[in-house]
Amino acid sequence: MPGLRQEHLPVNSGTMAKLGKYKELIECFINKSGEKNAFEAAELIVNKSGILEKLLTEEKTVENISRQENIRELLNAVFGFVEGKDRRVQTFKDET
Repeated sequence: MPGLRQEHLPVNSGTMAKLGKYKELIECFINKSGEKNAFEAAELIVNKSGILEKLLTEEKTVENISRQENIRELLNAVFGFVEGKDRRVQTFKDET
């Protein structure tokens, strides 16, 4: 994947920096997904993205609580999938 350069996108430098960090995060997930089982990869994504942490620090609305529960349920489903097995991300995606 070629590097992001500001001359290719009509965005300011702050947005460009955020896009660069996002690109690095996605590349990390792609690289790690082949070496981790599906649960480890899902946990890595939740932790590195900060999605659950952000929801925990936001206002305790019904929607935010529901989102937190959905993330936990997803992690539990993935854990159940790999329990006792060494299943990879692709296998989980193929079977769900």
